[in-house]
Amino acid sequence: MKSAIANFAPWRRAGIEALIALGCGVVALVIALYVLKIDPSQLGERWGSGGNDQVLHYDIFSSALHTFPFLPNHNLGFPNAQNLFFAPLFDPWSALFVLIFSPVLPSGIWALNVYSLAGFIGAGFTAYFFFRALRVRRAIAIFFAILFATVPYHFVQLLYGHPFLANYWAVPLIGILVLMVAGDTMNPFAGWVSRSRSVAQRRWRVWLPIVVITLLVALTQSYYFVFAAIVVGGTWAVKAVLELVRSRSRREFVHTMLWPTVTTGMLVVFIGAQLAVLSLNLGDRYAKYFGARLPLESELYGGKIMNLLLPAPSTGFAKLAQWAQIYQSQSPTSPSSENPSTAIVTGLAFAVVLVVVVVRLMRGSVVTGLRKPTVVTRFIDDDRIGALLVAFVVAFLFFLVAGLGALLAWAVSPEIRTWSRMSIVLSLLALGVLAVLIDMITKKVWLRIVILVVLGLVAVVDQVVGPRKAFDIQVTDDSDLRSFVSQIEGTVGENCGIVQLPLKGFPETGNLGQMGDYDEGLLYDYAGDSSLRWSYGSVVGTNANSFWSDDDAPAAFAADVKESGACAILVDTFAFTESPGYWQAFVSSVADPSAPTLVSGDKDKRYELFVLKS
Repeated sequence: MKSAIANFAPWRRAGIEALIALGCGVVALVIALYVLKIDPSQLGERWGSGGNDQVLHYDIFSSALHTFPFLPNHNLGFPNAQNLFFAPLFDPWSALFVLIFSPVLPSGIWALNVYSLAGFIGAGFTAYFFFRALRVRRAIAIFFAILFATVPYHFVQLLYGHPFLANYWAVPLIGILVLMVAGDTMNPFAGWVSRSRSVAQRRWRVWLPIVVITLLVALTQSYYFVFAAIVVGGTWAVKAVLELVRSRSRREFVHTMLWPTVTTGMLVVFIGAQLAVLSLNLGDRYAKYFGARLPLESELYGGKIMNLLLPAPSTGFAKLAQWAQIYQSQSPTSPSSENPSTAIVTGLAFAVVLVVVVVRLMRGSVVTGLRKPTVVTRFIDDDRIGALLVAFVVAFLFFLVAGLGALLAWAVSPEIRTWSRMSIVLSLLALGVLAVLIDMITKKVWLRIVILVVLGLVAVVDQVVGPRKAFDIQVTDDSDLRSFVSQIEGTVGENCGIVQLPLKGFPETGNLGQMGDYDEGLLYDYAGDSSLRWSYGSVVGTNANSFWSDDDAPAAFAADVKESGACAILVDTFAFTESPGYWQAFVSSVADPSAPTLVSGDKDKRYELFVLKS
């Protein structure tokens, strides 16, 4: 009986930790709902704050709700199908999230909104485990997990229309991998492994966290698995050099580097396998996605130190917000650089990191010269701090404008270009350093409470009060569009193929007139589970997209309409504001352009539908 209780105790502790981590995520979600002023009624409404990118994600979430993202969707790309397998628009874990929750999500609008809010839960959940992996007290881990999940970066990326970037739950796992690679003294699973009761148990306890965490990170958003490879790989490289110097024999070096190498290698293998699979054309893809990106763009979108140190322009401290806004508007250096939206507490952590880096560089004359170790010297010499600093410096070198990120773009690939987004990794690592410092200097409970309360008050003003005033999700009234789509469904038959004018590629082909880049997908978003098939949505560079690519004359258009078996033509007149009558020649080749079957009920009469005679 005692043995059974003893065996159950670790699982009970793990369950408690998981519940606390979930609680951190829920608190972060509550804060997000307050900041963004969201109530349940708005979960089914389209948020307009993200512009074209927001519309893009409503389109692909609507598609994902009906068809698993890596499979062809025959309701788009008529007469063929939309194939997103080759476009890095969905990471596997996000696709799985939509698949699991699709039975209870009534539309793609709901799906994206719920996914966006779930990101706060995910970030808070994994962040708690990162701070616990640093072996700080539970209260400190809770505080920093909630703080990290609600940094301004999170809200800004969400309102930019970048839900996958805003869902950065994998970043704390990158921090855990850094600790695992840094060595047994930092590895949060080392104690668990050492308590194994058999060789077999020891083996699976060693392999389980390595496989699970590297797989979780490798299959997340592309920016974050690239950041993971850089930071974890950089940490491994520095450790290898240090061990070459320290080790007294080759055998000792190999023994020390074995599991850090396995961990790093497993991450690289999983990432490489994913990229290898996605590189297959499967008879459909013939052009590189994002092939137009240039290496130079990695310099244009690198990060600036001033933006990293200044608080976010949304901070609730008016004077600091003014400084940040003045610098943002008046700095001529890399004006396209994305503001990392630093939290004030994170800025304090950055300052601590910079001081500790300088002191560690001077440690021969500053630290070791002291007769008696103090809590500060023990903090500076702590192995956890050493591991976090190495990872921080590696990440920082890639973050900078014209830094190593630009070199990687020139030498390997320019597809990852906005290196300023490395700021979220820097924030995690810096907050880890600050959390360890607070944990070490607050042996007395009252002092710990005072420090956390003061930092908490600063965070509330900076990360809650200010953003609530600054951020707005801009709920969009699409009632006219919903009504028009409903009329279309009632007018045409099942499996009707609708050719949408203008004929437009997907994705990133630009605005046309007053029509946004992805606006043609909105009709599909509101078509629900209907069998209608829309010509929009075929991915540029696929065979499906080639069907309409030569239709630059009315005669060719008419021939392809006939071949496709389409039952209707839909014109978005907003795309032709600079040449209002251009579309009429194409419609006249198959129907009477002066006699539309349906016209949308909005004041601009934006859409016209022409049902074709069979």
